[in-house]
Amino acid sequence: TPAGSGMGGLADYWSAVSNGRVSLAGSQVRGWYGMNVTLAQSRAPGYTRWQRIQDCVGAAQAGGYTVPAGNRVVAVINGQVDSGSAGGEVLLDPLAWNVAFAAHEMGHGYGLGHSFSDDPTYRNVSWAQIGEYDNPWDLMSAMNVYTSASANFGASPPGLNGYQLDRMGWLGRDRIATVGADGATSRTYTLAPLGQNATPGIQLLRIPFDPADLNHYYTVEYRGKSGLDAGIPNDIVLTTEVKNGTSYLLRTRGGNRDPVQTLAANGVTLRVNSLGTTASVSVTTAMPRRCVQGFVWREARRGD
Repeated sequence: TPAGSGMGGLADYWSAVSNGRVSLAGSQVRGWYGMNVTLAQSRAPGYTRWQRIQDCVGAAQAGGYTVPAGNRVVAVINGQVDSGSAGGEVLLDPLAWNVAFAAHEMGHGYGLGHSFSDDPTYRNVSWAQIGEYDNPWDLMSAMNVYTSASANFGASPPGLNGYQLDRMGWLGRDRIATVGADGATSRTYTLAPLGQNATPGIQLLRIPFDPADLNHYYTVEYRGKSGLDAGIPNDIVLTTEVKNGTSYLLRTRGGNRDPVQTLAANGVTLRVNSLGTTASVSVTTAMPRRCVQGFVWREARRGD
């Protein structure tokens, strides 16, 4: 099968999550190749992930294959030493041979950063930042995500959150609504599940609230337990705060730390009314009353 499509692996994941905009057609799988670096040498202090990847590239070249200029590399090794991304390339040892881990690291190659929560008490591992990897509904929090079983390649991750999809241009403009853009300060929205494109309608709300920083806003999305999101516990509405180019899942404090289903902050109130085939969400905002120099409420269209 060209590029592995139809096998439940990375080709299918990226095609689905990007709404068909990413294809791994043309990818080549080469090897195995013998390396002239031992595991002990590769594990030496100061030996970087980038060096390990270049060792693999060098082994392939010595074995008769040179990576074409401009191509990205995913190097797969059969000894446990390290996994992750470096310089847009990816290294996968046996502990990372699953769709969730590999897709996460490929996400970095596409320019995606980690997702966070706003919980000031959460730290995933000692070297992580506060809140980092704390959105289990988003690929870029792997390996702390809800997963389902792929057909052939272990754990498969959920989709990307709405901010990531919007940033990559993988949501159509007709799937996104900017709250207040029509001048209304209060409205109830019907949200189709993110990633389930057979259901028509809006899939992402943007809620601007900060006149001093128009890249500081809330997003609201509905996630249904189906497709890429088959592994999530239940249907749910998620609200994130986007600031400094990073998304922070809003969680309740203490107890079960559930994602918030109501919000009253920064001049915005939000309430989730119901969940089903679609979700109903009511939002009020003061932003349309504010005169913000340079703020474009409506997208330019030819002829306007």
